[in-house]
Amino acid sequence: MSSKNVSPLFIFPEFRRFFNRSSISVTIQNYDNCTGCGICKDICPTVFAVDDDKVRILRQPTEEEREFVRLAKTTCPYDCIVVS
Repeated sequence: MSSKNVSPLFIFPEFRRFFNRSSISVTIQNYDNCTGCGICKDICPTVFAVDDDKVRILRQPTEEEREFVRLAKTTCPYDCIVVS
């Protein structure tokens, strides 16, 4: 057997979900500027909700929701969503 370093993810690809290196987090900035238009909620309702005319985050996005969250960030008219 070779002495090369082999990633465990190469040997056991089913473990990739535990080593999610491309995960993102979502926060709200400029909360006072939010008008509660609901565009973010319409794009990704599993992550965003609108209560009392303000956005709130229900939970952090999964890998499958990543692109929807980025789309919600770019369409927010008051730039209230931060994706990192």
